Amino acid sequence: MPMEKHATHLGGMVKAARKNKNLTQAALSATLGISTRHLQYIESGRNPSYMLFRQIVITLDIPVELVFCPKNQTTHRRERNAQTENAAIG
Repeated sequence: MPMEKHATHLGGMVKAARKNKNLTQAALSATLGISTRHLQYIESGRNPSYMLFRQIVITLDIPVELVFCPKNQTTHRRERNAQTENAAIG
């Protein structure tokens, strides 16, 4: 995946995960210790530093394999749903 496309993909994942956790940009940026503007740049496609990337992934519970292997996203989503259903049943 070209770097520009990868950055846009990552930004979209960050934005989706943030919204999924019902976090505002202000709340997430405060948790990460960055400015809201910096978070906006990341969500629009700019690459964060490795340390910030790591912190974002951990904070938002983004599976790293989805960032690096986006073609496996559907498979991973099915596996997580199955695990959630199994936990609810058992």
